[in-house]
Amino acid sequence: MGKPPNSDEPPIGYSPDSEAGLAYRWERLLRNGLCVGYRRTLGRAIMFSKDGYGWSAESIEHDQRLAEASFGGASLKVFHGDIIEMPYRYDHQEIRSLVVMVTETGDNLLYDLLSGDVDTVEALWPPPNQPFVHKCSGSVWTSDSLSKRCNGVLRALNAEEKPAFEMIVQASTAFCLGVASAALIQWSIFSEVGPLTALFGGLVSSLGLLAVWHRLNPYLFSRKWSISMTWRVALFCGLNVMLVTFAVGYPVGRTIGLGAGAVVSSGLIWLLSSDLVAWRAGGYEREPKTGRRPGARWD
Repeated sequence: MGKPPNSDEPPIGYSPDSEAGLAYRWERLLRNGLCVGYRRTLGRAIMFSKDGYGWSAESIEHDQRLAEASFGGASLKVFHGDIIEMPYRYDHQEIRSLVVMVTETGDNLLYDLLSGDVDTVEALWPPPNQPFVHKCSGSVWTSDSLSKRCNGVLRALNAEEKPAFEMIVQASTAFCLGVASAALIQWSIFSEVGPLTALFGGLVSSLGLLAVWHRLNPYLFSRKWSISMTWRVALFCGLNVMLVTFAVGYPVGRTIGLGAGAVVSSGLIWLLSSDLVAWRAGGYEREPKTGRRPGARWD
């Protein structure tokens, strides 16, 4: 079953040294997927409670921690992963079943599992409007499929701002291996290497990697993510080419030229690969569409 953050790590959205962290003094404690109590930070003191009323310094054994959202209220506290019922936007009266998600930067999101809409509470309920939660009907952590979907959304949002270094390395390695494989095949058959044919190998390998990523997490694919990945992958490939050619003994001028060529070619091929995979899947998952409702991030 998908799980929230481990108890040995701060919950999502919690940072004691940040201003946002002050709003996350409560944490719901889980053990084997069941709520066993709450944790609260008061200055430098850490207090525990089994029911949210009586507090003491005696620790409660747990294996997972969930950050509290910045909205809800004293009588109904809302935590990361809760399934709540409330209007999705401030100017709509229709009650929808939504999942609360707290990002690593402390933003609060509302995610509609049925429609796929997701956006920050601040965008959906701009001040002075106050979101009102009618009731909490459960948690995504009791369902493997729901928790995987929500974790996929969070990973996609984080990757838009700063793709994981592992993804950049995988993408660059796939491109370089594809080019090298195509060049090796050409050399073994024709005793020469055509640059365009070698780059075609990079295209094929990039398409394969992106297809796997899309199958694992379709929410990952957005235009913003594609561009963010493109320039990082291009620079990484260019740097690798320069290091290899310099180590082989090429002159500085040729090394720089080959590195620049690698940057341009790898960037164009990666961007083309992203577009092709998205096109095959019906478009980028979170591309804004004409007539979308204001505040809805992923119509």
